[in-house]
Amino acid sequence: MPGDRGPDRDGDVAADEPHDLVWSVRPCARNPLLAVAVALFVLGMSLAVDVLFGSVWWGALALLLLAVSVAPYYVGATYVVSEAGAAAAGLFGTHRRRWAEVKGCFPDAEGVLLSPLARPTRLAYTRGLYLRFADNRDEVMARVEAFLEQAAAEPGAAASAERTDG
Repeated sequence: MPGDRGPDRDGDVAADEPHDLVWSVRPCARNPLLAVAVALFVLGMSLAVDVLFGSVWWGALALLLLAVSVAPYYVGATYVVSEAGAAAAGLFGTHRRRWAEVKGCFPDAEGVLLSPLARPTRLAYTRGLYLRFADNRDEVMARVEAFLEQAAAEPGAAASAERTDG
């Protein structure tokens, strides 16, 4: 049917225009048993602090701190891969990385790390952006690789990389 796929100004459908890839992942949904175990651990540790210090307030503070630390595991994140770059929006904000900033792409079984460093060091994991897969590994990797190739082919990409390295 005409108009189902969003015609452009001339009425033709733009098939080659890349669209943003958006998906959400809640890690706790992948392994419900582990999610229950983590929740029980948080409650157990809070109770232990309460008993050891003899104060409900210390137990409540332990519960609050532990709950905040594991909250991203339960809440999850929304990921976006677009022409501008990649982004991960979670409980504590949105982290973005432009394609020109990405020097290394390191996929694993759960996701892909987009790093400003060329090698997969420990520092790369703290400075990079990790995109967790949601049964869409092939689609995410194809899109990431295409955008990285496009960014590398743009004029001035090599010059800006030399300026940031030296």
